[in-house]
Amino acid sequence: MASAYIQQGRYREAEAEYRAVIKVVPTNFYPYLKLGDLKLAQGKTDEARELYSTALVLSRGLPYAYAKLGTLLLMQDKATEALPLLQRAAVLAQKRADFNRESRGRLYYALAVALAKTGRVSEAVRAARKAAEWLPNDAGVQQLLQQLGAK
Repeated sequence: MASAYIQQGRYREAEAEYRAVIKVVPTNFYPYLKLGDLKLAQGKTDEARELYSTALVLSRGLPYAYAKLGTLLLMQDKATEALPLLQRAAVLAQKRADFNRESRGRLYYALAVALAKTGRVSEAVRAARKAAEWLPNDAGVQQLLQQLGAK
């Protein structure tokens, strides 16, 4: 129901749906993750960070919350904090068939940026090349490769 509300621009109702699921099943990471996405889309980064952090605690063996929290921290120019989360997400994503092509590409792109921002350029190039394997036609990935001197 929450997804339908979001498509209709009814964000308050979508939030209520996610919160209802959280109330009924507080140990399920997924509604925290989705509510975090909603908050991030609304520009409420502190709330998104808190929700992603809760999702991460509830889903330690899964890549999703690591990737989302790491990407959020990277967006906040906190590459040093983001890097271990993105690295962990990359390791965990290898074992997940449901972590789709675009998600893998976006994850490796974020990882490459975090590595580059922390001065680990050769590792950043490798991560950017992996991103390009998953997203071969993505202009942002191609631009990153150029900026890293990989093309």
